[in-house]
Amino acid sequence: MSALLTQISWTNHLQILSGAKSVEERHFYLQLCAKEQYSSRDLERQIGSAYYERYMLSAQKPVPENTPQNVRSSILDTYLGLW
Repeated sequence: MSALLTQISWTNHLQILSGAKSVEERHFYLQLCAKEQYSSRDLERQIGSAYYERYMLSAQKPVPENTPQNVRSSILDTYLGLW
């Protein structure tokens, strides 16, 4: 964690501390900021648009069971069936 803290700017630290609501959210934005090399404006935009909440909601969606293994062939079969 300490190596992660040295990879981002002081301004980004302040934005994360003031904008994040939980420890998990702070850690998420710290990792994201270090990985993507966000500027302070980019980070402000991500926090303002609730990127953490949207990411967590999308990560919890189950994969539909009826998803075809080969999407291309299923589309072609449907297309050819119309003729």
